[in-house]
Amino acid sequence: MNMLVYHQKIKEGPPKIYVGEDAYPYADNEVLLVADGLGGRGGYPHSKIIRPIINQEGFWELVFGPVLGELADDVVKEYAIKSFHEVFDTSDYYFENDQTMRSSGYFASRLATVLTLAAIRCNPVFSKDALFARLDEAEESEREGICQAYADKLAALLKEQLETIAFQLHLEVETKMSGAYLLPSTLCLALLKPTEEGVRAVYLWAGDSRAYIWDKDGLGQITEDHERDETMTNLITLSRPFRIEARVVEAKAPCLLFNASDGVYKCTCYSNPMEMEYMLLNAIIEHDNWEDVSKFLDGYYARFGRHDDSNTMALVSLGYADYAAVKEACKARLADFQATYIDRLPDLLTVDYTSEKRRLEEGVEEAVFARSFSWIEHPDVFKYVGKRMAENKYPPYAKEKNECDAIEAELRSIRAKLEQDIEDWYEGQHAMRWLFRHKPDVDPEELERLKAAIFDGSLTERDMGRGDRGLLEILNHVVAYRTKEQQLADRLSHLEENFIKRYWRVNSYTLSREVWEHHEELLPTSVWEPLLHELEIIKASSSEIEAKCQTRDEIYADYDRVYYRLYEETKL
Repeated sequence: MNMLVYHQKIKEGPPKIYVGEDAYPYADNEVLLVADGLGGRGGYPHSKIIRPIINQEGFWELVFGPVLGELADDVVKEYAIKSFHEVFDTSDYYFENDQTMRSSGYFASRLATVLTLAAIRCNPVFSKDALFARLDEAEESEREGICQAYADKLAALLKEQLETIAFQLHLEVETKMSGAYLLPSTLCLALLKPTEEGVRAVYLWAGDSRAYIWDKDGLGQITEDHERDETMTNLITLSRPFRIEARVVEAKAPCLLFNASDGVYKCTCYSNPMEMEYMLLNAIIEHDNWEDVSKFLDGYYARFGRHDDSNTMALVSLGYADYAAVKEACKARLADFQATYIDRLPDLLTVDYTSEKRRLEEGVEEAVFARSFSWIEHPDVFKYVGKRMAENKYPPYAKEKNECDAIEAELRSIRAKLEQDIEDWYEGQHAMRWLFRHKPDVDPEELERLKAAIFDGSLTERDMGRGDRGLLEILNHVVAYRTKEQQLADRLSHLEENFIKRYWRVNSYTLSREVWEHHEELLPTSVWEPLLHELEIIKASSSEIEAKCQTRDEIYADYDRVYYRLYEETKL
């Protein structure tokens, strides 16, 4: 019993346009095969490809004849035609524009799967029976090496055949985009052989398409992605060297084995593999045959899997008498699933606790921020923000302050000159000389009083009685000085008022939180007490969510011990 899932996005026309890059999956009791062409590195169309490619009649001989010759049976040929049906379906308008032509990733996944299937079905060098016979005779410690040698030969063959096909069809990198590859694709292949206890499976893969097992213990991931920091570290392509990794696994029956593209397991509705297993369990339980499950999953990924252009799975059921037996096993697992995981946190699969926790944390931020707009009106806050503005050398303020400093320096120079003029005038007064004729020196205190009176406009009638043209000229200069001094004072006042408030507006998100850290010093009690009360309520809710997050993490850890058991064990 096996099942295929092949959902691909389609832009309804006219004309109808196929979007995805996943190859058509393949499954029988001995082989599982999926591949996912890269839509990023291989997302450009092959516009230079030879035109006869769109004709189904003669397609096999044109594309695969030069590399396979007679090394292909009807199964492989039929699979090839089905794999490229999108090209034939759109042949009337295929070469119209970049949207109607298929991408390099599209061709990569399909060429890789057809060539792989032809090799394992029809090429004696890659005989499954011969491979498993060698594994039967070998020590357990030797089996990985045997499988890896097989994988290395397959990689070399694929590279050679892809190069030939690319040359024959005029496939080349038709983009100036940095990082583009020629014919980039993942590959995930499982070769299966029944054993007394279950099945021996040889897995060969490149990229992030995965192999899974499901049995009475639950879901498990068998292969490890060739991906790091969301970058593919290994994939089939003609633009760089690649490898095919190999692994042999002994699995007990009954079980389900399936390979899947990332469009299946990276579905945005899953935050954890547990959720994928739960969905699959319910899908099997709620339907009566694999065909209906496949149709359901197609619709499911159409609704929830829109993060990816394609969603592909190839599944085989091993050791179960019929579909009804699979359904009963799923019911038993679901009951255990409920008791082991769900009952510990009933809304585990319906509430995104990470988002809830983030929402509450943001609620604290928003509560502070929403009430902070008027805080700048409080004198202590205004003073604090001004200090922070000066410390951070806010560029607009610093520029204006530098200009004011230059004016102040100019005023000091002008005042010094005026004070010297006053001294010179004072000493030169005949009347003053006569008045102080018994004194050899000018009275310093009287001189300073006179200077201050001239600058602040408080001259007495007696002072003015001394006046002459020289004093009047000095007074005129002082008036001009005082006008400029007042203009500077107004500018400085405007500078502080304008730039502090502007700095507050520009940096309010950060500054409001700084002010809140010192709210008892900077804000009136009537402002911070109600907000503090609201934050305590949010904090209480956050503590509850935090406790649930901890429970969730403990459940996930328990689940992951089963899910990741396959990385350490070759016997499952």
